[in-house]
This record gives sequence, C-alpha cells and structure tokens, in this order.
Amino acid sequence: MKYIFATLLALAVAHAADGQNIILRDNNETIVNGDTIEVSPTLTQKPPYTSIQCRLFAQNNTGSSINLGAKKAEITPDPDADHSFCFYKYCYPTSVYIAPDVVQLSPTAIDSSFKGAYLYLESNHTPGKYLVAYTFFNSNNPADSAIVYVLYNTNPLATGIAATTLQNNISIYPNPAKDAIHLSAAADINGTLTITNSIGVVVYKQTLTNKRTASIAISNWAAGVYHYNLESKGERVAGSFTKQ
Repeated sequence: MKYIFATLLALAVAHAADGQNIILRDNNETIVNGDTIEVSPTLTQKPPYTSIQCRLFAQNNTGSSINLGAKKAEITPDPDADHSFCFYKYCYPTSVYIAPDVVQLSPTAIDSSFKGAYLYLESNHTPGKYLVAYTFFNSNNPADSAIVYVLYNTNPLATGIAATTLQNNISIYPNPAKDAIHLSAAADINGTLTITNSIGVVVYKQTLTNKRTASIAISNWAAGVYHYNLESKGERVAGSFTKQ
C-alpha cells in the first residue's frame, strides 16, 4: 500500500483535534480506532489449510518519536486454529501475545509491518466467527494506546461484510461516564458483552439473555478510555467510552 506524504500530513493535522496519539487504519486506509473489522478467506484459498490475514497500519499522531508496541487478545479463542501475528521484522507464533520488539516511529510516521493471521485445517475446524483484539501502544506509556477488534469469519460462505443491524439498534451511554454505563437495545439481546481497558485487558464480561437493558457499575474503575464489544445472534458491535 502506498501513502503519499502530502496525504499523510493532511490526515495527521485533521485528526490531531481528536486527541488520538496513535491512529489505526485498515487496508483501505479507513481509520478504525475502537472499531470492529470483519475478515474472511479470499477466493484464492486452497484446501486443506486456510489462512485469513489482516493488515493494520499504525500512525504516530504526536509531535515526538514513540516506541510502538503491539499485542493481541483472543476474546473468542479458537482451539483449532493457529493465530499468529507479524510485527517489526518478525512473525511470532500463536503462543506469543505481546511482541517482544518495538518500532520507533517519528512524528506522523506510519508502521506498515503488522499483519494478523488465522490458519486452520478445514477438516478439523468448526466454522464460525472468532474475535481478536489488537492493541498498539507507546511502550514508554502503555496507557497511550489504540485498539481495534478483528472478527475472523471462517464460515464457508463468508462475505467479509459486517452486519449493521445490531449497530443501529443499540446504544451504550453516557459518554463520558462516572458511576455507571447503561445499555439499551431495540430488540432482545442474547450474547456476550466484553469490556477491555486501554491496553486490551478484559475488565468486565457479562452474558445477556433475552435482555434489552443492562447497567454496569464503573465507579471503582480507573479513569481512562474503555472499549466494549457486544455479540448477539451472530452480529457484533464495538465502541468506546471514557470513565471520568
């Protein structure tokens, strides 16, 4: 993927007001901070093994150089798949969750080395959707981070197009929040709500059954940015909120 310097500079200036020190983009150059990306096998995949790949690009949106780190968190683990990722000069096996190396990024620079991969043997795999969170952070200040959720869709007829119905029918408020956050949906939810902190650690998880509302006490949580992910009836929605 080619990035023109003038475009990069314009994007950096445009998003400076957002207060995002690390900006994440997908393969289409779309900013995906806190979002969910769905990826699926390409038509060129051949049995017996299938590999799904996800490229991510992290930009330093500050006026100083940073040491960029990367980590993964398997929110819905798949025991039948090998989930590796590449970062900097190396590719790490499934057992590695935090890259031992960092990338030094100068102001406005973009790291293009990251690639997540999902490899499975078709004859020994249960098709489904498996969620992984990737967090990019300043190793000198891990709270300075950005997260993106990647949904690896291994269904044979996967289209790679994320459903939007749940997104349009659910709200989580207030934002920012101090004592509690509330979930409200237009239809019954049967699924799992997961909340992670700014560095990708799961701080809350709840199974919802035939519910349209839920409240979560957060008064004892540390101040900062949190990310939520909700799965219901095969759909997923993700977002962020700030705890004051």
